[in-house]
Amino acid sequence: MVDTRRPPHSADALLADAARSIPGALALASLVPQAARIERPLLRALRLQLVPQCGAADEAELWSSDLVEVRGLDGLLLRADVLELLRQRARHLLAAGGEAAERLHRARQLLDSHHAHAPPLVRLEEEVAWLAMAEAQPGPAIERRLEVALAALVRDQRVGVARWAARALPRLPEPARQTRTAWLLSLATADRLPASARALGVPPRDQSGLVDLAALAPHLGIAPLGVRRIGNRVELGAVGPGGLALQVPASEPRFISLHDPAARQPQDIAVAAGSLRAFDVSWQTLTLRSADGQTWDLPVHSPDEQRWLAGVTLRLEAGRGKRGQIRWLGTAIGNDRLLTALPAAKLGMPMTAALADGRAMGLHLTPSVGTPGVLAQGRLPSAMGGVALLPAAGRMADGARVVACGLDSRGALQPVVGTWFADSATGAWVLARTLAEPGGCLGAPVVIDGQLAGVVLSAVETNADPADSRAPKARPGPGRTLRLVVASPTTADMAGSDGLAKTPPPATDQLTVALLPAAQGQAVLVSWGPGNGRHHLLVDTGPRSTAKAIATRVMATTGGRLDLLVVSHADADRIEGLGALLAAGVAVDELWFNGPGQLAAPFGVTAAPTVAVERLLEQLSQRSVPLNTAFQAGPVMVSPEGPLPRVERPGGLVITLLAPTPALLQSASANWRRAAERRRDSGSGARSKSEASGMSASQSAAEDDALMEPGEEPASPPREPAASAKATPARRFGGDRSVNNGASIVLHIEYRGQQLLLAGDAHADTLLQAVRRLAAERDRTGLFVDLFVLPRGGSRGNVTPELFDALEAGAFAVSSNGALFRHPDPETIDLIANRSPGAVIAFNYRSQTTERWADPVLAKQLNLNTRYPDGGDEGIALVLEPPHA
Repeated sequence: MVDTRRPPHSADALLADAARSIPGALALASLVPQAARIERPLLRALRLQLVPQCGAADEAELWSSDLVEVRGLDGLLLRADVLELLRQRARHLLAAGGEAAERLHRARQLLDSHHAHAPPLVRLEEEVAWLAMAEAQPGPAIERRLEVALAALVRDQRVGVARWAARALPRLPEPARQTRTAWLLSLATADRLPASARALGVPPRDQSGLVDLAALAPHLGIAPLGVRRIGNRVELGAVGPGGLALQVPASEPRFISLHDPAARQPQDIAVAAGSLRAFDVSWQTLTLRSADGQTWDLPVHSPDEQRWLAGVTLRLEAGRGKRGQIRWLGTAIGNDRLLTALPAAKLGMPMTAALADGRAMGLHLTPSVGTPGVLAQGRLPSAMGGVALLPAAGRMADGARVVACGLDSRGALQPVVGTWFADSATGAWVLARTLAEPGGCLGAPVVIDGQLAGVVLSAVETNADPADSRAPKARPGPGRTLRLVVASPTTADMAGSDGLAKTPPPATDQLTVALLPAAQGQAVLVSWGPGNGRHHLLVDTGPRSTAKAIATRVMATTGGRLDLLVVSHADADRIEGLGALLAAGVAVDELWFNGPGQLAAPFGVTAAPTVAVERLLEQLSQRSVPLNTAFQAGPVMVSPEGPLPRVERPGGLVITLLAPTPALLQSASANWRRAAERRRDSGSGARSKSEASGMSASQSAAEDDALMEPGEEPASPPREPAASAKATPARRFGGDRSVNNGASIVLHIEYRGQQLLLAGDAHADTLLQAVRRLAAERDRTGLFVDLFVLPRGGSRGNVTPELFDALEAGAFAVSSNGALFRHPDPETIDLIANRSPGAVIAFNYRSQTTERWADPVLAKQLNLNTRYPDGGDEGIALVLEPPHA
């Protein structure tokens, strides 16, 4: 038999016990269940005027009873669950009328008299609680009262309201917590609290949606919402590989509006953190809209995917006499081969290959070796050399989004979208949604993130759900689910018995360095290894404003996996993009970052420097990303003595850590503690001023920089080149005094003879000492690197002439759009010109602050070779060629 009785500590059990053992104390507590607090004078007045039969002992019993949650010299607070039951009883008594109801009204007058000079928010809390008890339909009246608090918090930025709401919202009566304004107030409050204080117990109403969030959205932070489309199915939330990260207002849950042209009206969708919601849709382009007015179009195939497929897809036509024409798909695999699917009986028939522009030419097909009746190969005529070929995909995660195309019963080309699976027993296969016929998919290319993952060998219809992995499930709506068996370079030798031609690797094994467009921040993607086995390292992730663009580029380049991610330090323009990467499904084999968990033991750090960092660390812990495993999960730092730490990564890349030292981390740790104390003092862990005010990402980053980096303030007027620069000699070079910048992780990277220096935002004297130390270890007087990514976007505060005396570079790179601090400083470029004449300087933006060096007259005068992004693009990729043997 199951015991269904409540545990003895439940609220109803406490009240039942109090009714037996301390009835007088319970009678006193029942008089003012709307009270935010009960002081001794109020308690005495209630007893003497309303329940004179009770004595002073009853006051004392209430004070010391289990009905009380908090007691102090100035008063007591009843338990929230006890209050809820007392309020329900009071509501029934007030509705019934009579002597008991009259006593409650008189108690309210006493409470109002004693709290006449209490803070307005305390009186507001008590008024809301009374309305919930006394009114038959209290919702509209409560909405009007709570709107006052919401306006004070959001519009007037009164942090005290957040402290009050964090305490009051969980204690409000149920009718009040169910209102729209209470939910909005909880969102605005939680956005200003640390993670441990966000459980306010105010869920959204069933009918809550974008219209409720529209007014509040500009004042909330930004958070990623994953979205992935698998044909006529859309997934929102914790989507799989191949999804996108939309930056939406940081409400909990996240809200998005989905408009399907085939539906009568848009659908507002709430997605709780960590959850996944999926919806059947039509095959048309969908529109997604967030509460802050952003809109996104979500086609079945993205423009990039359409371009990739067009680059590898041909249409083959075979005549069948009176029965008409049969069309087949084909895929260009090598420089001169075509892979296609044909019935064995039709091999040897005259064939034509038709390109997109309508040109046609003869092509004779022969059976493939080892796959009779399924595949055929043919040599492409040289006139078809314009067909774009894609590299073969490398490692692919189960569940990754794949795209293809196929022919329907009318011979029209239809999209095929699905998820990828591969194992040793079944080989590679795709579970896909499509309007195409199974036979029309044979020979179709299967593409993942712009790389050819394989070719469809067979296709059968199934009732499995492509969004539910391998689980069989009936599917409504148009289209069909196909299981596609794929010939893949990851599961078979492409030059083996299946007759597939292997895609050759690049002729050279290059080290590439991509400076992604990270606004005033940095996101540097380093790639190495042969074409079919590339490895990738990302240093920093940029600010929130560029998070989506950075995540998209990383996904496209890496196939969704990073061997190593390094966050140099905890400034907003270096770490805020991390959330979008994780939401986009990028897998991280290891992360290097000096966070609270790594600095706790040696330096006593217990809290993150900002709420943004705290939230990102939560996401990392939820995804179990390995942190600092190369350093035994401790700080990433160099010892004052002994050799510099040297870490070998897969594929032959070697990283030497140059900074920070324990002393630099100690200074940064003290700064973190002060920042945490300021947040606590300003209101129960309220967010920084920039986060609380709902600034844009770039504004927030600027304020963070101004706060964390006293060595430099945001500069508005653009400076002229160094000849007219007005910086004082004392601050011209090496003036950065930010301890947060000073604790940057500095990396020296080597691969096949090439050397790269990534300095984060490190101080000039730190870099100078590190360069001299590494040179001394290698028995040299100085250090040469092929590429030096300048610290802090080329700020003069982070370089000195002495640094360039010890360090020579063949090329320099600047990561900054100059929008906030007008980086790079002209003094830095002049210094490079003087110390490294003829050097290459690459900019990842062509902007007002970098454009000046595009002037050929000035470039010739300074003897510099400048590089800019092509056309209107942003971001630049640099290729470091291996030295000749």
